[in-house]
Amino acid sequence: MPRSPFDVHKAKWVKNDDVYMKDSRQDDIVIPVMGAMGGGKSTFINNCLSHFGTNGPLAPTSAGFHPGTSKVAHYTATYLTTGRRLVLVDTPGFDHGQLEAAEVLRRIAVWLSASYSDGVTVAGVVYIYDVASIRYTKGHELCMDLFEKLCGCDSLSGVMVATTRVGTIPDGLEPVQEQELRNEWKSLLEGHPCAEMFHLENSTSSAASLVGRILERQSNGVLLQLQRQIVDDNKSVDKTEAGRLVKQGSGDQWFKVWKKWYSKVLDRS
Repeated sequence: MPRSPFDVHKAKWVKNDDVYMKDSRQDDIVIPVMGAMGGGKSTFINNCLSHFGTNGPLAPTSAGFHPGTSKVAHYTATYLTTGRRLVLVDTPGFDHGQLEAAEVLRRIAVWLSASYSDGVTVAGVVYIYDVASIRYTKGHELCMDLFEKLCGCDSLSGVMVATTRVGTIPDGLEPVQEQELRNEWKSLLEGHPCAEMFHLENSTSSAASLVGRILERQSNGVLLQLQRQIVDDNKSVDKTEAGRLVKQGSGDQWFKVWKKWYSKVLDRS
């Protein structure tokens, strides 16, 4: 597949301390993990690493108000069935308390663009949502809108929306809440192609099952809209569909509200 002359070292919007993979392999199983802050992205990654085994570090997690992930980071293990390298990409939430949504998007874009320009295909993408949030807020909506713009409609066959902490929902409310979420995510779950919903437990076996399901659904990998627009169309991140959404103010408007609340929480801690 031909590539445009995208060079992560020359792109003006890339910074010196940005993280991307420098030893990419074209047969890597790459799975970016996204979602709002505190949803369980790093926990899912660590469960995968524990199941498949790794010689490297685990992803940092946070049980408090301080986000555990501020920079994009990748963690590797060996996928036992095929022997290929599994690359799990941990990302900051778009509702990060200390970073603007535009900066979070830029950091994610650097990693994904560098990987794609090296000829590496994304196997699938996991979006993690913590159902203990109970209410689906404007912040959750904006995070999902940005995620949809990042992925694009054509890549939804490789998208898994994983709900965590389902066991915290009061008895009898689980079917109600699931239907409400399906209504909120209708554009993701009911199109063609479409994403799939997965109840993710805090266990190594559940994490491994989610990885397996991604590979069952999309064996050839997917091209994310953000990657195509930056590498193939030679756009800067702010000119992509996701970048335009942030620029319109919806993402940064949420950031201002979130930052104000976050600052009050830190003042009390």
